[in-house]
Amino acid sequence: MSHEPLASHRIALALTLGLAMITRILPLGEGFAPFNPDWVALVLLYWILPVPERIGILWAWGVGLMVDALTGRLLGQHALAYGVMAYLALLMRARLTLLPLFMQSLWVLGLLLVESLLVLWTQRQELPVAMQFQYWYPALTGALIWPLVLFILHGLTGVRHRP
Repeated sequence: MSHEPLASHRIALALTLGLAMITRILPLGEGFAPFNPDWVALVLLYWILPVPERIGILWAWGVGLMVDALTGRLLGQHALAYGVMAYLALLMRARLTLLPLFMQSLWVLGLLLVESLLVLWTQRQELPVAMQFQYWYPALTGALIWPLVLFILHGLTGVRHRP
């Protein structure tokens, strides 16, 4: 990947994150809502992997604050979760980008589960929340559609993941 990716793709970055945030607040039908993946987390992972020197923990934290404000959640809840997710993604970035898509999806599942666990933990600090098994469905759905997310965003932005 050349050294121009973010300079020439700032609009793509803003548009993809903006679109992911819009999907975050769109009302969904009863049947689909429990399976709706965290699109913002998926888009953040997409951008963190190819340009870690530009999109990293601080970006993830800032985007998390925006998601908290957008969704009316406890301020800092998603900032913490996205920040930790970004840190873990950066730690394993070199290995992750070399793996086949199936294995990448498993790593993405782990990252999304960590993110979901941190959101749940912060929710429980605010008020007792009963956790149901369907709470984990969005992480599973996100891992399953990771190859599709890569394909679509590669096509739209031209940014490729390489170690």
